[in-house]
This record gives sequence, structure tokens and C-alpha cells, in this order.
Amino acid sequence: MIHGDLSLLDCDVALVPTDDLLRVEQTWHGLVTEQEAREGAPSGWSGGPGRRSVALGRRDDGGPHRVLVEVAEKGSRAVSWYLDGVREALDTAGRVGEPTPDRCRPLVALPLVGTGLGGTAGRRGDLIPPLLDLLEEVSRQVDVALVAYDRSDYAAVQAARAARGGLPEPFEEHAHRLAGLAAEGDLVPFIGAGVSATAGLPAWWELLERVADAGRLLSEEERQDGRRREAFRESLRGLGTLDAAELLRTVLGPEAVEAVVRELDADRHSLSHGLLASLGARRAVTTNYDRLYELAGRRAFADRGGLAVLPWDATDLERPWLVKMHGDVGRPDSIVLSRGDVVGYDSTRKPLASLLQAQMLTGHLLFVGSSMTDDAVVRLAVEVRELFRAWGAPVRVVGTVLGLRDEPLRARLWQDVLTFLPLAPLAADDDGSPDAGAQGALPAFLDRLAQLSSRERSFLLDPRYEGMVAEPLRGLREALVTVGQAVDRLPREADPALLDQTRAVLRGFGWDLADSGAVSEGSAGPAPRRPDGA
Repeated sequence: MIHGDLSLLDCDVALVPTDDLLRVEQTWHGLVTEQEAREGAPSGWSGGPGRRSVALGRRDDGGPHRVLVEVAEKGSRAVSWYLDGVREALDTAGRVGEPTPDRCRPLVALPLVGTGLGGTAGRRGDLIPPLLDLLEEVSRQVDVALVAYDRSDYAAVQAARAARGGLPEPFEEHAHRLAGLAAEGDLVPFIGAGVSATAGLPAWWELLERVADAGRLLSEEERQDGRRREAFRESLRGLGTLDAAELLRTVLGPEAVEAVVRELDADRHSLSHGLLASLGARRAVTTNYDRLYELAGRRAFADRGGLAVLPWDATDLERPWLVKMHGDVGRPDSIVLSRGDVVGYDSTRKPLASLLQAQMLTGHLLFVGSSMTDDAVVRLAVEVRELFRAWGAPVRVVGTVLGLRDEPLRARLWQDVLTFLPLAPLAADDDGSPDAGAQGALPAFLDRLAQLSSRERSFLLDPRYEGMVAEPLRGLREALVTVGQAVDRLPREADPALLDQTRAVLRGFGWDLADSGAVSEGSAGPAPRRPDGA
């Protein structure tokens, strides 16, 4: 479950709502245009039982397979009708979807179908629980990502998932520990290259080899000779990462960075990026050059002023930010690539390193996709540990490292300041050995973490979600409605400060929509929205 924009997610199959006339809202044109839908559907298609979905295939840009699902134009259909359409579309997705090499099963992404202009906009609370039941059933065959474009939808779905199972121990305990930190604003994601690799971007050595190929350091004849090409790669690796990059920068000049920028140009983020952005962290750090976390956070941070990227953007107490320690692909001159760049790091970028150390002192870092082998990061962590010792302060754990495999020696080396959590056992077979789906362990853990850390209840007073308010909470809901009505009847001059504070609390529970009396189909209240239906 992520809070984001489905058209920006790297998935194998994307479900897109339409109607029996094959109309597609403009906001879905990043995946499917109305013309593509009509050209790709069978002649005479008009939906109906057994014909509620249409497979369109991929676009030429290498995006996901697209499957249309018929939703109603008006809200006259029963919720079960929408669920039948989703079930059929998921069956179609299972037949056409092919997993990428890093996934053992296809990843199918879908919106909260029908809640935009598709007929169930005012009945979200009736749709969400049975839809989750259906998705849990289908997830035995394919991996499913539900993408909520609106903040209140995300909060409602995560609240509905609260009692729907957890992780085996000790992972559930760690998820609760980290969720508590996230809810308090103290969890700081540190995003390493491993996260971007799941979106198809090259790992470090693969990136350097591609840069070398782009620079044609070998003649065409040498490139065609497999043995000579492999010998070159081994020689390059023998230099170590920094010296290999230094060689490429020296020989190729500006072309080396240009090749890096081309290789890291991506327009869809991974599921892990989406899950990390859905945490809504106020602070984050990355050594990656790419912009995939920024892409994933485009919706999640939209109502908080967007994500500020340091050192370039201005920020304030409310606006979340991301520190890019090694530069940004959109600013090639900022990229830290070679040994020479690292040597000169402190003279031009030391404040960025200081920001990372400040997070170690004041927050709790969550290392994701990072193996703690980056010399620059390791040095900063050592300095923090030595600070504790030199000043007689208790040495404390400043971060948690999520990895796929167990690293007992590295964990022992850092045991006083870092907790290492190998996730491979989450994907273990019955005999305890990790299976081919070990890569799916990270999204599984992040998904549980995001669910537990979601404490917002902006749907409670929103009439669109009334159907999912639990019986024990209905009395509280009615009492809050009564308070809201009383506040609205009071003249502002009675006590402006009190009324403003009370309204702020009520708005946090969705009172701005409850107060309007009704919500029109496809509306999401004050904020501009994207429809999740045709």
C-alpha cells in the first residue's frame, strides 16, 4: 500500500479505470489515453459480465502492461459489482504480467477503483474492507500494490489494515519499534543504491562498466572479443571503485558524468521508494544521484509544500527535506564520482556531511539499500561513535540497517551504534532456506512499517468513509460531529484562538468535508485531486 501516483510506479501491470464507452480521464494519460484504449479494445467492446477488462499491452517506452477495468459512470451499482470487475481485471493481469528479473512474481498495481468519477466516490467506506479481502486472496498468485492518490484514502486503507496480520517475530517487534519512531518524526530514511537497483537502475560496478562502454575505452574489435572485454572489466574492478571512477573521469572528461546522467535517467520509482515516501518522514538522506525518491514523494509530500532537496531548495519547519550527499543527476556538476571528488568533499560539501551526523545525534537512521561499505558514510558514523566516547556520553544505537543477508561480523563491528536486521528469513522456505523471492522481503517489511506508522485518521468525520467506522467508535464520531456543529454556530469573536485550535483538531479528523454536508462524486474536498475512476 503506497500513497502516490500509480503512473510513476515501476510495476509489471497497471490497472486503469474506464467505462463501457472506453472513456479514460485525462489524468490517466500517463499510462493510457482514450485513443489508445479504443484502438486496443476488441471491436464492439462495451463491457458487461465476463468482459469487464481489456489487456492493452505495453507502450513503446517500456512501461507496464496496461489492463482496463470497467467501472460505472454513475453511482448506481452495488459495491460487489466493482469488486467483480477488479477480480476479472486481476485475473487478466495475472495472465499477461511477466515479472522483471528482480521479481519472482508479477507486481500488479491498481488505484482505489471507482472512487474518483467511477461511481463509489461517496461510498469509500463500503468499498475498502471487501476490496482488501479480495486483494489478500489474489496476492497468493501475484504481488499487488494498492496506490492511493489522496491522503485520506491512504489513511483509511491503512487503518482498515491494522488488524490484518503482521510479520513473524522478531520482524514484527522491529516494525513496531521503528513505526513508533516514525510516528514521532524521529525516523530518518537513508536511501542507498540498492533501492534504486530494484527500479532497474545499475548498481555501482555495473554503472562504471556502462560508462566505460559509452566512452569506448576499448576498440570495436576488443569490445567484440569476449575474453578481452572481460579482462578489461576485471582490471577495472581491480582498481577499486574510487580509482576506477577516477580513471574514467580522467580519460573521458565531462563525458564520464554525462554517461552517468544518461544511465540514471528514470521516470518510474520502485515499490520500495513508494513505501519509504509513504512514511512521510520529515528528514531523509541519500547518496544516490537519481531522483526516484523525489518522484515517489511527489504526492506524499504535496500538501506539505513538496519535498525540499538540499542544498538547493529552501526549507522551513513544516516542509520535509532530502539531503543529497553525492549530488544530483539534474545538476551534473554536483556529482561526487571519483577519488578526487571524495578528497575535495570536505572543502565544498562538509555541511551535508554534518547534516547526516546531526541525524545520528537527534534521530534514528533507517539504512535501506545500503550495506555500510561507503567509506564516507562509515567515517561519519565512526566520528559520532568517537564523540560519544570522548565526551563520556553513553554510546547509543543511532540507526537500523535493513539488509537481505546476515552479516554477523559487520553487525558485531557496529553493535554499539547500529542494529542490523537481515530480512532474508522473511522469504524463507519451510526448511528455513531463503527462496528466490528474497528481494520481496524488503517491500514486505517496509509495507508493514508504513502501515503501523500511519496514525492519521482524516477519514473519521468524512461522510465518504462512514461505512468503515467501527461500531465502538460511532459514539465518538457522533460526539465529534456535535462539537463541530457547536463550533460552527459560535461567532468567531467569542474566542478566535480557541475556535481556530478546535477547528484544526476537527479538520484532522475530516471535519472540513463533514461540514460541507455532502461530497460530490469524484471530489476530494479542498485539495485538487486525481480521479481514481473513469
